[in-house]
Parts: sequence; structure tokens; C-alpha cells
Amino acid sequence: MPNDVAEDPVVAAVPLPTRHLNPRVRSNPVSQGVGVDLFQQGRTASLPPATVASPCNCHALRQAVRRVTQLYDHALAPTGLRVTQFSLLAHLRDSGPITLKALAGLLVMDRATIGHNLRPLEAQGLIALTVGPDRRSRLVQLTEDGMARLRAARPLWKQAQTRFETAYGTEASSALRETMVNIAHTDFGVPA
Repeated sequence: MPNDVAEDPVVAAVPLPTRHLNPRVRSNPVSQGVGVDLFQQGRTASLPPATVASPCNCHALRQAVRRVTQLYDHALAPTGLRVTQFSLLAHLRDSGPITLKALAGLLVMDRATIGHNLRPLEAQGLIALTVGPDRRSRLVQLTEDGMARLRAARPLWKQAQTRFETAYGTEASSALRETMVNIAHTDFGVPA
């Protein structure tokens, strides 16, 4: 498969942020990169971010997810979709009409979050919400416009996927996905 990612101006480069919204993150002339201020015992030390590992699993996962989301969102920008919306549309394509509750379970989200994420897609005509068979549930399904947008976004998503796997490694990417699926289905003893 030819590597056309580097030739595509949309995904050829995902620039690192030049300014941080977090006041604790600032430029570090020693590392000639971005420094992170650590507040320990009232003192501040500046280290390059690659050397700072959070002991919090959730923080580390969310930080990685934010970085990868930047890559995919940048690639999908010409379609007007964010990667979260692309994923929702892809799940709806694969599942067909599905209840909000079942979709929330599939995506490991609560119903309120699913509703919040579906509203813009409904407003754009990419999905349709209808009353379910028991009149209390609601069904969500992909529209023809949604399918067309998903088809337009697929090559851009594929380029972002290839770019990630080129940078991170194909085998490591596969192992990472397997680990993430395992984490998503682990029973931590708290309500989902």
C-alpha cells in the first residue's frame, strides 16, 4: 500500500500547540521544547513532558487520548466531523437502527452523553431519532446524508490511522487497541 499520508496537506503535519492553556505548562529553554512545572513542596522544577509520567492511570490515558484525538480531528476537519462524530456514525452504519440505551452501552457512555453527542448530528440531518417499538425508547439511525458524510470522511480517517501507525508502529498500535478493548470491558466494581 503506498504511503500517501505525507503527500496529503490535510494530514501531512499535525502541529504541536504553540501556546498552552494550562498556566503550569510553559516554554523551557533548557530542553528547547515544552516544560512542565511540577509543584512539589512549594518548589517548581521544569522538565520536558516526555520525562513526566503521571502515577494516575486515568490522567495518562486521557492525555494520550487528547493527543490522538488532535490527529484525527485535524484529518477529518474538511468533512466538518470530529472523530467522536465519525465513530458514532460508523457504529450506526454497522448496527443499523439501535436504541439510545443500547448505543450508550456499546460505546461505554451514559445516555446523557450520547444525547449530547447526537444532537449536532441530528441538526445536520446525519442521523434520525424515532420512537421505538415500545413507545418509551428512542431509536437512532444513520440517514442517507449521514452515510454520504461517512463515506467522504473514511479516506481522511484512514490517512490519520496510517499516520498514527507509521509513527507508533503497526504491531504496537494493534496491541494498544487490544489493551484498550480489554480496559473498556474490565469490571472495576463500579456502576457503568
